[in-house]
Amino acid sequence: MSRTRTISSAKSVELVSTVERAALVLSAFRKSWDFLTLSDVVEDTGLTKPTVFRILTSLVAEGLVFQNE
Repeated sequence: MSRTRTISSAKSVELVSTVERAALVLSAFRKSWDFLTLSDVVEDTGLTKPTVFRILTSLVAEGLVFQNE
């Protein structure tokens, strides 16, 4: 079964940008074996705190990063 979707070029650019920001967040974890705080990731990536928070929330939900409770 083929799953194809037509995405406008503006939406496509937005999706690529989102993936690039998520990659930036994930790369922050490659640089440290310690736990990172939200502020650590913000500082390392240069992204805004709300953006990093949303991306980390998604990454935690997908099991790609873990939150220390």
